[in-house]
Amino acid sequence: LPFTKNIDLPLIENVRNFKSGKSFANSELKKAMKIIYAAELLNPIFCSEISEVDMNNGGEILVRLTSENFVLRLGRKDEIRKLAYFNVIFDKLRQSEANRILDYVDLRFKDEICLGFSRKALYGEGEI
Repeated sequence: LPFTKNIDLPLIENVRNFKSGKSFANSELKKAMKIIYAAELLNPIFCSEISEVDMNNGGEILVRLTSENFVLRLGRKDEIRKLAYFNVIFDKLRQSEANRILDYVDLRFKDEICLGFSRKALYGEGEI
């Protein structure tokens, strides 16, 4: 159709205090949208890889990517700053062999990025 555009937005789930019909009044939903918008500004390729923003019913915010096997653990403070840190290593991680055995990237700590590797891959249980 002319004048149409395909919009592919990530799923936002487990929003605390979500009430149908009042969705944009919800601060949790606004925070999830800010995370997606910031990712788009930082790196459109990174943003296009986001498949889900899990608000975890007020717990730690998790971001899942479409083509990567790992989860981003953002925590609850300075989510935009943490996304900017992750963006610095995003392309290198995607091209790295470590990506195959990476289970999570933990961004919950100030000025640190922690990588969590699959136990199965580290201890040789089964194939990688």
